[in-house]
Amino acid sequence: MKVFLPLGVVVILLLIFFWPGSSQIKILYVVDVTQQVIVTRFGEVKTVKTMPGLYSKVPFVDAITTYDRRVLRIDAPPQRMLDKDINILEIDAYARYRITDSVQFRKTLQSEENAARVLGQRINASLRAKVAERNREQIIGGDVELDEQGNPITDDEGNTQVFATETRTQMLEEVLATIRTA
Repeated sequence: MKVFLPLGVVVILLLIFFWPGSSQIKILYVVDVTQQVIVTRFGEVKTVKTMPGLYSKVPFVDAITTYDRRVLRIDAPPQRMLDKDINILEIDAYARYRITDSVQFRKTLQSEENAARVLGQRINASLRAKVAERNREQIIGGDVELDEQGNPITDDEGNTQVFATETRTQMLEEVLATIRTA
């Protein structure tokens, strides 16, 4: 009986520290191939784990924060924007990003949900400014074809002829540069 009591206590403690559940009281944690983990002790970054495997931590003292290593997508809701000619355009924007510095990401954006919200707002604000500087053809990636007198060339149905340009790519590069500096 005296032997079973300490053995029972040890078994119960092992179950508490190793059984699936709250990560706060666990000794072991797993880093998946698709994850990167920051281990913090009392709020200060102790280590960053990017290699997959089984790792240990001090229960109740160390906390783990997991971020995705894959390319993540931000899908901003469609926005109505005015172009240079004050035409209303409904523009749907999306972006892709990857967390390359998880410690800096934790300091600035804290979570992937917060990153999607903040970056989505910045992308839409920058895109709105760039759309306001251009006409519809430049936004789409074309320009109106003009004849010798400077009049737009139209087809038999009265549609203006447009030729392809790189203005859309240039606009998106400017939006990206604005987001990177913000």
